[in-house]
Amino acid sequence: MEKGKSKRVGLSLTDEEYKEANDYAYNLRLPLSTIAKELLMEAVKNNHLPPTEKEQSNQRIESLEKQVGELLTWKKQIESSQNSTPLVLDDDDVNIDWDEMNANMARNEEIVKKLEKHFKPQQKEEVYVPGSLNDDKNSKDRV
Repeated sequence: MEKGKSKRVGLSLTDEEYKEANDYAYNLRLPLSTIAKELLMEAVKNNHLPPTEKEQSNQRIESLEKQVGELLTWKKQIESSQNSTPLVLDDDDVNIDWDEMNANMARNEEIVKKLEKHFKPQQKEEVYVPGSLNDDKNSKDRV
């Protein structure tokens, strides 16, 4: 090919692809044709072309095989742990301090009540109480 002469190459893009490519070129402040040419030549020089469908399928298969292998390993670990002797507590070996347990439970209930009071919305209701302390029919006592 003679130096100085160039050849044109047609490129078909969908509307969406064209918009994305054009936006990319605009952001770089370069003509779209320059970017397309540079990327094409870089791929040719580095022999870096996108994988074919067969190569993509093979990569997916390898990935799935690896995942299946990991799952089988986990399954074996779970099965071996299930086959081991379970932990059994003999009642004779366990000393439970029921008084301490009940005291702790009571303290926990107190804490829960305090938290419930603290986090409840502050709402005050007014209720009319007939025959109140002031003998005023319109008086209201807060509850």
